[in-house]
Amino acid sequence: MKRLHDIIEEHRRYETQNESLREELTKWKKKAKYDDLTGLLRRQTFDDLLERFVKRSEKFNLPLSYILVDIDHFKKVNDTYGHDEGDKVLKEVAEVLADKLRDTDLVGTKIVGRYGGEEMSILLPNTDLKGAKVVGERLRKSIQERFKDTKTKITISAGISTHNPHESIEELYKSADEKLYKAKDSGRNKVIY
Repeated sequence: MKRLHDIIEEHRRYETQNESLREELTKWKKKAKYDDLTGLLRRQTFDDLLERFVKRSEKFNLPLSYILVDIDHFKKVNDTYGHDEGDKVLKEVAEVLADKLRDTDLVGTKIVGRYGGEEMSILLPNTDLKGAKVVGERLRKSIQERFKDTKTKITISAGISTHNPHESIEELYKSADEKLYKAKDSGRNKVIY
């Protein structure tokens, strides 16, 4: 009887350890998918989703748009107010972008990633250029409004591209990137499509 009791107790210890390991694994999986600072998807996770949605778009002939966002004059924020303030700005911009995307824009999925530095990517499944322009302008205005009474006066510039079946993911990104730089070159706080 004592032996059976010992086996049961050992089994309970293993179950407790297993549960702890499962929780730790879940935590690390989340950490691998999401940027620590902004809470947005990490670039690799975003790129994996982008690839999946491009294939879906091509297979079912569905529209797909991509927005590349850059925080205007972000280096100046870091240089003037310090990196802690820059981190706060990144977090707030990320929060506004994620919050202002309506579920209907993304069919219930908010696909926003931190591309790198102060650049963020937004994937808009089932959204054509006309719809993407509306989303891009709404996001730009929301950021401008959010920061209008702050010392940093943050705005964003954005480039929008829509996927066409004959282009690669790299071409989709390059198109959005070129439009983003046109927005920056033409005075910033703009969305170019």
